[in-house]
Amino acid sequence: MGRDSTSYAAQAARASEPGAVSFGSGMALAQLALAFLAGAFLVALAYQLPVTHIIDFGGYDAAYVQGMGEPLSAIPALAGSDGSARLWDAQGALLLPQAGLPATLILHARSPDEAPHDVVILLNSAQELGRFAVGPQWEAHSVAINRGLLKPNDVVIQLRGPEPGVLVDYAEFRAGPPPILPYPPQLLYGALAAGLLWVLVHGPQVLVPRPALLWLAGVLLITLAFLLLYRMQLLYPYPLLRLLPALDALLVALCALRFAPAVVHRAPALPDALALTAIGGWAVALLMANRAHVTLSVPGAENDFRVFALRSAHLVGAFPAGIDDAARDGVLRADGFYNLGYPFLLWLVRPFTSDNPFLAARMIATLSGVLLLLAGWLLARRLLGRGVALLAVLLLALSPLAVQYSLYLGTDMPFAALCALVLALLVPQAQVRATADAAHNSSLWQLAAAGLVAGAAFLVRHPGLLLLPFGWLVIWSAALADGKRQALLLPLLAFTLAFLLAITPQLAVNLRDTGTPLYSQQAKNVWQGMFGNGDWNRWAGARNDIGIAEVIALDPGRFLVNWWNNLRGFVGTGGEDLREFGQALQLRLLGFPANWLAVGGLLGWLWLAGKQAKAQGFAALRAPGPYSWLMLWAGLYVAAISVGLPLQGRFVLPLLPVYAVAAAWLALRLTGPVHLLLAGLVLLALLWGGFGLGTSYVLRAQPTTTTPGQPADELAIIQSVQARLLPDERIIVRADPRVPLGKYSAIAHLVQPAPAADTPAALRASGATYLIWSTSLGPAPALGSPLEVAGNYELYSLQ
Repeated sequence: MGRDSTSYAAQAARASEPGAVSFGSGMALAQLALAFLAGAFLVALAYQLPVTHIIDFGGYDAAYVQGMGEPLSAIPALAGSDGSARLWDAQGALLLPQAGLPATLILHARSPDEAPHDVVILLNSAQELGRFAVGPQWEAHSVAINRGLLKPNDVVIQLRGPEPGVLVDYAEFRAGPPPILPYPPQLLYGALAAGLLWVLVHGPQVLVPRPALLWLAGVLLITLAFLLLYRMQLLYPYPLLRLLPALDALLVALCALRFAPAVVHRAPALPDALALTAIGGWAVALLMANRAHVTLSVPGAENDFRVFALRSAHLVGAFPAGIDDAARDGVLRADGFYNLGYPFLLWLVRPFTSDNPFLAARMIATLSGVLLLLAGWLLARRLLGRGVALLAVLLLALSPLAVQYSLYLGTDMPFAALCALVLALLVPQAQVRATADAAHNSSLWQLAAAGLVAGAAFLVRHPGLLLLPFGWLVIWSAALADGKRQALLLPLLAFTLAFLLAITPQLAVNLRDTGTPLYSQQAKNVWQGMFGNGDWNRWAGARNDIGIAEVIALDPGRFLVNWWNNLRGFVGTGGEDLREFGQALQLRLLGFPANWLAVGGLLGWLWLAGKQAKAQGFAALRAPGPYSWLMLWAGLYVAAISVGLPLQGRFVLPLLPVYAVAAAWLALRLTGPVHLLLAGLVLLALLWGGFGLGTSYVLRAQPTTTTPGQPADELAIIQSVQARLLPDERIIVRADPRVPLGKYSAIAHLVQPAPAADTPAALRASGATYLIWSTSLGPAPALGSPLEVAGNYELYSLQ
């Protein structure tokens, strides 16, 4: 193809201008490197000015405090203070700008009562800055900050001590005098901003007067903003704690809008590379966040983890003895509520995690989340193309529900990921017409793979059985559309035999133990949904082996009403529901506004299906498009799982890729290919907080006993052990057996059995280094003062 003369002439004219450079030349790369260095140098120069931040606790402190008590005023304890204060306990934190090192933090504090409180000040949740006693009088306590250079953003100061914490009325944060050591992340942010700005003003086909002068003015303005709005405290004390990263994100978006179309034209595979890179980056971020998941996050999805952990300890189990006897439990035994797939995964992974089922489950959850994103990307790419598939991946990656259940331990995310992979392998077959042997053989292999994955989904959760008739329908329709009914048998056999092969272990175990190949007690959940109304105290009101026909026969009308209410709860209830908080579960699958785009996309698919039916009549049923199959799967799945318990977000996770594809499809229809990138950047900005929201819900210190999260006392004591324990050291945990601390936590593999007696001599002779003692058992043995105290737990040294 010949080169376009108009474009070539414009490029030649641009290259002939004074000061213009070829973007790919060595001179341009050298100038770009100098721009990076200049940006870092200017930020380092801005660091040399000493700064002081005065934080008025209970006053203008919103930019600094997080998770602390409400502002206090007009109470006797504030006598001698500036008139306002906050109660700072273990849940609170102080967020400070990375103003440079060395830095000093001065806290003006007192205990809320007459007793002195020993507190520890931590930097970034891990490094100890200092210890001091806070007495009943207002005193200034100073700590030096000389670490934490590599944290990406913010200086996080936390306080550890006995409840209820301490009163703080003001703090003073100083950086200086010079020379002041800059934080490397801020230097990198400044360098990146300068480099991106250089690209914007010097890039190919960018025509601006005096680009060098424009770049210099922009870099100086960025440096000034960093100094005034981030490092310094202006009259209104509200530093912009993520200023440079936000500016970098804005410049990246501008560069993408300006240059991405041309780059993608030259490298069509770039969206695929970006999608896979995004999935990899998401996985790394999830693994880093997962390190803070150290104990069961309850109440919620992890309540049942004990069952899976016990069953995964051995491969072969005994039925029914293994249900009540951990020594006789195992993967290969019948269970009416849980198939063997997830315990088997735990059993496979446990050898790689020091036989710790908690760590194994953590790894499985993360890998399952990655598989869900990969399957969603594959489905969107096969149906909509590369660019739209990248958008679908972003919608999935920033879904708080997807992030949340990629951290939760349990069957939810593995099941959803396997269902998504089946859809990615199966649904595009509706578009495939086998016109050659090679294509026909490829289709057979894909159908066999879909059958194996569908069988694996059934091994994880009983509703995976729905994938079998769904696959039959897709294959049957594809054969009818081809007009080759005689070619139907081989694809059906490939899919069905692969499914049966995958579920054979479950069928064999069920037959051995119960005589029933599809042994299930899930009808008990239907009874609980109909009559228990979510009250688990009524669980014993029916037999575990009650059948679905018997449940329906008890009250057919109530069965239908429960079913209908669950369906309404998924779609969205209206004014006829007088609860303060209604339901629209489908809107929780994606963040706003992607959730409404998804609903609009589904309605658009429904309109297209109706239009096809009107044009083709009955013939349209013989060859529905792939979007119709996605809608059918969503409808079939929701209808099947709505017969029992009220729907929760985790129950509908398998619909996540369907809704992401629907949202991406509608975004493409609304914007067209030309403006799809702009729409994607806007959605990215609006959905960006979804990852943090999903992680915080699982990993936060439990606010209340009825709110999901990691119990604060368990979280604190485990983090303390992790910070102290060396690889070859072991601990003893003496706590209520029902507490997961010593069995289902990130330190469970470091726990050794307790001696027969809790005497100091016996404990020290055990060889363990530390003892975690729960005061719910009574006074601790005479081992001296505890190293740490967290709620009911005390940590003692045995050396």
